[in-house]
Amino acid sequence: MKIDFDLTRSPAIPIFIISFNRGAFLERCVRSYQRMNRRVKIIIHDNGSDDPATIAILEKLEREGCKVYRRGKISDANELINVNETIASYFKFRRKRRYVVTDCDIDLSIASPKSLDVYDHLLDLFPDAESVGPMLKIRDIPKYYPLYKSAMNRHIKQFWQKIPEWSETKFGTIATIPCTIDTTFALIRAGEPFFRQKKARRVYYPYEARHLDWYQDNDAYRSSNYFQTSSKDVAHWSNQTVHDEFVKEELECDHLYYVEMDLDGSLKTRREDILGYGFT
Repeated sequence: MKIDFDLTRSPAIPIFIISFNRGAFLERCVRSYQRMNRRVKIIIHDNGSDDPATIAILEKLEREGCKVYRRGKISDANELINVNETIASYFKFRRKRRYVVTDCDIDLSIASPKSLDVYDHLLDLFPDAESVGPMLKIRDIPKYYPLYKSAMNRHIKQFWQKIPEWSETKFGTIATIPCTIDTTFALIRAGEPFFRQKKARRVYYPYEARHLDWYQDNDAYRSSNYFQTSSKDVAHWSNQTVHDEFVKEELECDHLYYVEMDLDGSLKTRREDILGYGFT
């Protein structure tokens, strides 16, 4: 029986990654989490991957010290809650602490190395928030991504049309918005179970992430094992049925708000008129 006696002030954050047949994305995301200032423990909840390349990467990550829980395939989004079985198993003989749940396509390589500490601090600052995670950058999504307009519509309506809210923190002035977070990257309070659509805060630049699906060209997108084997009820952005339904969608939003660094080094809110930016 292994007991965790790590009582240090800033212990490693367990990151539970929901995985299925996306080995290259999975490894890229793991590397991005490992570059954070905060130590992390990678735990992979794999939903029955049968793609040989993904299986090889799972075995490689396991040899490196990542923990892999091999579960059965799922076909319904409600089954994503099954990650709680892995969370409970991991914490059974360990002290409860804050943890992350994420899909295997949320990449923090563009985020500040301080991001995990910032999310941790914001959970203290916003007691009503059940989780904290990054905004998913959209201003650089290439127009060759087949579901470009659908991704823009969905995320602008949900998040980027909101005006950022500014808070003074020990890391400086930081912009966030209130929202909900599903299985995209989010830090969750210690002892709380995971459930979908937690009340949350998403954090703007320089603490944003990339959603790797959105940077695939048509050939990579359509030829991936995941595109052909994922369930339409689980996969939103790389699935044959979803593609056929949304590929002809037209852009419906005309502006968004984002955060960037000004010339004086301070962070500022900017408004972008979408037609002027060339999103059409």
